[in-house]
Amino acid sequence: MGNDVTKNINLIAGEIEIVAETTTTTAPATTTTAKATTTTTAKATTTTAPATTTTSATTTTAPATTTTVTVQSGQINWDIAEVTAKPGDTVQLPVIVNGTDIAVAGMEGVINVDSSEGIKLSAVSEESEGYAARVVANVAEELIAFDTKSAFNVTAADGSNVLVLTYTIPEDCPAGVYPVTWGDVMVVDEM
Repeated sequence: MGNDVTKNINLIAGEIEIVAETTTTTAPATTTTAKATTTTTAKATTTTAPATTTTSATTTTAPATTTTVTVQSGQINWDIAEVTAKPGDTVQLPVIVNGTDIAVAGMEGVINVDSSEGIKLSAVSEESEGYAARVVANVAEELIAFDTKSAFNVTAADGSNVLVLTYTIPEDCPAGVYPVTWGDVMVVDEM
């Protein structure tokens, strides 16, 4: 096993924000006009009802964003994205590398989501784009590991994906912000 370089990697949490789904109902405009009536005892009467229109917007999922944290010299950041979703969605959260000062040969650890409302990790990318590494995951336990295919250090390109996490949002998930955080993680370089 290589040297533990975890202290040189800032692990930045992300989040899944669930927004209530908005439905659209549109009713046609209606106008009611009564005919004029004339008699010797009454004046002509016209009644007009105002037009009625009901509209609303449809909510769509926003693209993933990350919180920018300044990278110190001799360090890199691994940022879990922030996404907006609605109940029933499946969302992807890329984990993005920022900085190029640290080369990595492998990683093992846990990434947690607030699962109190049933949000579940459903998949992890099979490859780390940034590190040209094989990824293995135990989705049920939220355990993730990768090692470079060469077993040597790789310096990931700034802005590349370390991993891509996929989460499933239950149909009955209430609106709110659900943190996606790093658990126990160890990152190593080659020996």
